[in-house]
Amino acid sequence: MRVHLTHAGGITLSEPSVFNRLDVRVDPQAPQQLEQAIARIGQRDGAEHVRLAPAVLRFLSGHAGEAEWDAGFDAMIGYAASKGWLDAQGRVRAHLTHGEAAGVADAVAPPVRAGAGAGAVAAFGREALQGRVAVVTGAAGGLGLAMCRHLQAMGAKVVQVDIGCAATPAETDGMLAVQCDIADPASIAAMADVVRSRFGRCDVLVNNAAISAAPVRLEAFPVALWDRMLQVNLRGALLCAQALVPMMFERQAGSIVNVASIAAQVATRVGAYGTSKGAMLALTHQMSVEWGPRGLRANSISPGMIRTPLSEVHYRDEAKLQSRISSIPARRLGLPSDVADAVCFLASDASTYINGQDIAVDGGFLKASLANLY
Repeated sequence: MRVHLTHAGGITLSEPSVFNRLDVRVDPQAPQQLEQAIARIGQRDGAEHVRLAPAVLRFLSGHAGEAEWDAGFDAMIGYAASKGWLDAQGRVRAHLTHGEAAGVADAVAPPVRAGAGAGAVAAFGREALQGRVAVVTGAAGGLGLAMCRHLQAMGAKVVQVDIGCAATPAETDGMLAVQCDIADPASIAAMADVVRSRFGRCDVLVNNAAISAAPVRLEAFPVALWDRMLQVNLRGALLCAQALVPMMFERQAGSIVNVASIAAQVATRVGAYGTSKGAMLALTHQMSVEWGPRGLRANSISPGMIRTPLSEVHYRDEAKLQSRISSIPARRLGLPSDVADAVCFLASDASTYINGQDIAVDGGFLKASLANLY
């Protein structure tokens, strides 16, 4: 069976009898961004093939999240699994073309659409962030990449910061990718030096990088894991701000957007995660008060249930998916573009008098607890 999954979301399917495998042709993803995803959650399989989870392949399509498209994709993957064509880790063997098909123009200049800045551009304009520099951590993941594309669509020069980036800073699709381990102060300092030397300024910092873990009860939570999660999720945000705000102080202007979570307000099964995000809200308040008089704003975003490659595992079961959707007043799961639009709002001049606030991007989920009992 051969599948051609294009950047625009089209799927074509055939089943040559000579092939006993699922071969997905991904086209035309930007090489640098795709390489980052492979480094983090995939495996290289020869010169032109990689092995990726179906959820990642789903996310590569601009049509992911559309009911009809998702149903077709799920049916395709289910058929492949029944034939034993997925590997032992449930991954798909994918052939990478990088723009060999007719859609090559998308790889060079992807159109502005939902998921690529359409909402933000419509609201604030293509030049709302013209001449400004935005630094986004955790930029290779589903949320981070959407934020980068939205900010770029509004005219910002974007620095993609991720531990999975190549060791040498490289430009792709008009964005600068910089490797950085935000748990390492020296790595953060080096990243900030690259931003200063390349652009001489930083106008927007999005502290998005974070880690979580498998569910563990508090009484058995490993202290080393607890420390690691707070080190990345909380301390990393502070260190990134400390390294970059001096450039904001110089201009007496800047916006910091800390990505928290609704887990900061309601408990989850990973105690350290919600704790770190609750502390992120407090850190946001502290930043807003201390740095407000110097021209900076600090706000936070608290995503709810957002459909990304990493969260897709929660939505494979149709009954569970529908149960979750029914608990959200908006009656749908969020998309990375929903979070990215909120980030763009806080990064833009449309929010110049908003400081120290948190925006829950959850479709009303947090407000529906009592209603959902009936």
